[in-house]
Amino acid sequence: MEFESPAIVAVLLAAAGFTGWYVGRRAQRAARRLGRRRLPADYFAGLNFLINEQPDRAVEVFMRMVDVDRETVEIHFALGSLFRRRGEVDRAIRVHQNILDRPKLDPEQRELALLELAIDYLRAGLLDHSERMFQVLIASDTHRVTALRSLTRIYEQQRDWPQAIATHRQLAANGGPAQASAVAHYHCELAEAARAAGQIDEARGHLRAARREQRRFARAALVRAELAQAAGEYLLASRLLLIALKRSPVLLFEVLPRLQATCERLGNDEALNAVIEAWRRDRRRQTEIAQALILTDVLKTPAALSAVREYVLGDSVLQQLIEPLLSGTEPPLETWRRMARVLARVLGRGPRYQCGECGFGSQAWFWQCPGCKAWDSLHPHVTVTDPVRTPAY
Repeated sequence: MEFESPAIVAVLLAAAGFTGWYVGRRAQRAARRLGRRRLPADYFAGLNFLINEQPDRAVEVFMRMVDVDRETVEIHFALGSLFRRRGEVDRAIRVHQNILDRPKLDPEQRELALLELAIDYLRAGLLDHSERMFQVLIASDTHRVTALRSLTRIYEQQRDWPQAIATHRQLAANGGPAQASAVAHYHCELAEAARAAGQIDEARGHLRAARREQRRFARAALVRAELAQAAGEYLLASRLLLIALKRSPVLLFEVLPRLQATCERLGNDEALNAVIEAWRRDRRRQTEIAQALILTDVLKTPAALSAVREYVLGDSVLQQLIEPLLSGTEPPLETWRRMARVLARVLGRGPRYQCGECGFGSQAWFWQCPGCKAWDSLHPHVTVTDPVRTPAY
């Protein structure tokens, strides 16, 4: 359809011409800006090697480049971070060391290169190299907190608890996020080491220091209970175990076998039965106490077996497991004890504990999560596998 007037056509042509001129001008300006910031050809060669999965040749290209200015140094940092994320720590070290060796780096870039290299060494497990660099970075206003956090982690790995205590205090003084119970745990670690060496007075001194850091500290009560039991003070040991459990119910799996052993020494199951009955009366804890009794083999008292019986008869999956053993009559206590030990094999297939921070699962108890290094983050986590729904492998 030809309905446009010559005037309209002229206006459209003029508008198109202006748009083309404007876009062309913008493109020319952008080209001039890019020209002023043109990267060396070696960078494109190095990137090409990376794209083609030839990292060693890429590193060689970047290492040959002498000039590292404010714009190109960012590419070096990005390259080093890329290698570290890919687990190629040796290449990351080469890149970051190359940056650090440049004489024209400004102080800010030099500190950043030192930080990246320290992290590389830490990732590689070269703790001495990493420690020296982080010690230098403590003087940096920009990276001080990061350096102190990393040093704390290094001293924890080395089990250098006095250094960990001192560094943690520096971290708290500089406003870094500190885990309140960390220093108390360091003192408990020192107490346990002293106890193992037979230095009982020194161990008690460290436990007092732990309680000064955290007044109601469950771990300190647990270690004190072990000291009391070793000294034959079984009544005191049982009281301290109850205190530890009251302060931190997640310690149920750790306290129950210790409490049973202490009660056997006393010839009195009163303390153990009191814990079992208290948890049985709490609907939220009935399952947990039964699972703990089964998995820790604390099955010597009638109260313990009654808790196991209630748990099994109240769970449809577990009833299927023991159905062949039920003949319509109530099994005697000894039969329940045998059933519980069979069930322990089922319940014990998965992790007994799980970290609330990172999800790390473990059969063993850790005060500090091996995965994320958080203190006091593990809690009991027991699952029952359904024998009907689980496929056979």
